[in-house]
Amino acid sequence: MFNYQHKTVVITGGASGIGRAATIAFARQGATVHVIELNDNGWSDLEAEINAFGQKAHIHACDVSNQEKVLSVFAAINQVDVLVNNAGIA
Repeated sequence: MFNYQHKTVVITGGASGIGRAATIAFARQGATVHVIELNDNGWSDLEAEINAFGQKAHIHACDVSNQEKVLSVFAAINQVDVLVNNAGIA
């Protein structure tokens, strides 16, 4: 697969479903992963799984429909190499 060492990946809605799978896949490939998630369901399990790959989980509680909060999160992240816009509702 690809090598994401020294790359920063941001995944919205990355704590469950397809977003969680993407989060884990990028972490396995060495990426520093930032998850932007609305609620805290499953965060501790996700953090433990990412830590098992030797990566640190960065999980940000944020409603992506709130522009001010999104700007604040991205300012804290500073660098983004890959962005996965996965958040959504059905």
